[in-house]
Amino acid sequence: MNWFNMKVLLVKPGLSLRPGLRTCAYFPNGLLFLAAVLEKGGHQAQIYDNIVDQRQPADFLKFNPALIGYSVLTTPEIPPAIAQTQQFRALFPR
Repeated sequence: MNWFNMKVLLVKPGLSLRPGLRTCAYFPNGLLFLAAVLEKGGHQAQIYDNIVDQRQPADFLKFNPALIGYSVLTTPEIPPAIAQTQQFRALFPR
């Protein structure tokens, strides 16, 4: 792994909501700040915001990230983050 030019995927998981419960999208400032620092350091970064983004983990095969990081703020986000982590691990076992 080249630590000097990594591809990093930063993920904001979606929420598993009960019927009738609403959520609102918010700007993932923390992920944007991290992506900016990574890019300034010579790395490639992409953000995957599951609240507004319809892509699936398999859609990132071409990007082939060396590192996948999550931003999980509340308890309802933990189960979808864990499930998605398992999907990413199957696609990118290393």
